Amino acid sequence: MRELLGVNAREHLAIYALATLTNLFLSIPQYLAVNAALELAVNPKGTTASLIAQYGLTNGLVLDFLRSGLIFQGVIAVLVIGLAGAAWSRRGWRWQYALTGVFVSTYLAYHLGGKFLNTLGWIGVLETSGVNVSDVYGDLFWFGLGTTICYLLVILVLRRSYGKLKEERITLTVSGYDSQQENCLLLLNVADFSPGCPKLCTGPPSHHSKCGRQSNRTTNEEQPEIGRQSRSV
Repeated sequence: MRELLGVNAREHLAIYALATLTNLFLSIPQYLAVNAALELAVNPKGTTASLIAQYGLTNGLVLDFLRSGLIFQGVIAVLVIGLAGAAWSRRGWRWQYALTGVFVSTYLAYHLGGKFLNTLGWIGVLETSGVNVSDVYGDLFWFGLGTTICYLLVILVLRRSYGKLKEERITLTVSGYDSQQENCLLLLNVADFSPGCPKLCTGPPSHHSKCGRQSNRTTNEEQPEIGRQSRSV
């Protein structure tokens, strides 16, 4: 299972890094819009208002963005660890990995969508106050474009990671089946089984028990013949 985790380690780190970039790209125009609105004496609400009242305008706003960023990073880290855990799963790894990938993409889209709408809301406040928001819209457009590209890359990396995991699973399954056949053939050569026995062992692993039962019947049938020959002599 270490090989499976090693195959997708790079993809999982890439997903985490791209998700971080998407959040950073949208946080920049959001910070600019909120900062410009607060300089116009717009009263914030919630945690932002309490942090600003306690630490001042600049420090409180920075701490508020850091807090929300750390929460986002923690959730994304848990989801990426869930992807790695699904890759470790021995049974049902297909639906577990696919479902966790859906959770990653859905949460990322939900978070980015909420941040984008929040930024538009603050820009609306600036427009209502008579401030020229052309620069803020320009920043939102370019950073939003970068966010969209990074989000699409996250989806592509998720698909690539699933494909590589599927190929690696198939490879390990085939190699394990080949090793079982080699062990069976080695036992046949050592025990000198009947010629019909190797044909059974070249099939699925379920035939190996049949092979052993047939060899035992052959051995038991040969023993009485040897006893009769000894009595005749």
